[in-house]
Amino acid sequence: MSNSSPFDYVKSINKKEPLTDDQLNQIDTSYVPFLTNRAFSNFMDSLTASEFMNRYSPYLTHKMQYDFYYTLLEARNRFGGSWKKNSHSDLVLEASKIEYISYKHLKDYVNLLTDDQIEALKASYDKGGKL
Repeated sequence: MSNSSPFDYVKSINKKEPLTDDQLNQIDTSYVPFLTNRAFSNFMDSLTASEFMNRYSPYLTHKMQYDFYYTLLEARNRFGGSWKKNSHSDLVLEASKIEYISYKHLKDYVNLLTDDQIEALKASYDKGGKL
């Protein structure tokens, strides 16, 4: 028996390929609901199903969760999606050390600054030191 990866189940659901007998026997140990739900939460057509499984997964067996996704979702290439990470500008990060306001407000604040004000802000957080 080979160990199944949790993502083998996601691939099986996405491609509508039935599980092998070994995978079915190992579903209680190798199926990870968190990873499966996370994989499907990145796409609009499977977001609601993922939210539903997040809510009810403690009450369902792993086989029931797999069957739910397998029967509900259509075959589709759902690979490569990821949550967008916030991009942090160096200016905003440095300004956050001086100005004690939230990152969200500081980002709006920095967008309103003129070039001269930005240079003054950069000069104010220049700590100096050895090269």
